[in-house]
Amino acid sequence: MKKILLLVLAIVAIGFMACEDKIVYLFPAFTNYVEFEIDETTSDIYEEELLSIEALNDSIGDISIDGVIESIDIEGFYLTFQMYDDNLAESVNLNAYIKDQQGVDLAVFENFALDISAIEEGKSYPLYDYLEEDGVTELRDVVNAILTQPDLYDQVIVIIEGESAPMDVRAHMSVDLHFRLNAKVNPK
Repeated sequence: MKKILLLVLAIVAIGFMACEDKIVYLFPAFTNYVEFEIDETTSDIYEEELLSIEALNDSIGDISIDGVIESIDIEGFYLTFQMYDDNLAESVNLNAYIKDQQGVDLAVFENFALDISAIEEGKSYPLYDYLEEDGVTELRDVVNAILTQPDLYDQVIVIIEGESAPMDVRAHMSVDLHFRLNAKVNPK
């Protein structure tokens, strides 16, 4: 009888603890990207593009409908390629940088090498083995600053650079640097 009474009391206690107010967070994810058009004949690749603050704000605004965004973190990076018919390059080695507020280039990833003949258009090539902490942290800080102060940044410069091989042939491709973000949302 004692065992049954203790079991009933334990179930009642668990029931009362389960009735406490708990915050259940949502963690929606979204992806933004920067597109680079590479058209070089020197084997040296260097392109600067602007991260679309407007697209980031749109994504953040879409998520804000679900509640209050407490923070945004970076979940991952990947590249996608589109090769043009006149591309003669056989391989690429790429690095990406983001300019901080002082104009210093901080590495997002370095030394991503790929044989062009092995590229599948539309396939995502993850960068987790090539990521650099300084640039990834800067991008996360920029996104969170845009969340709290949308007018803080009017532009964010992202750079892709590297080389193609063999030398002195045309490297002609579109490279998209995608970054996947997730938000911690309190659905108040």
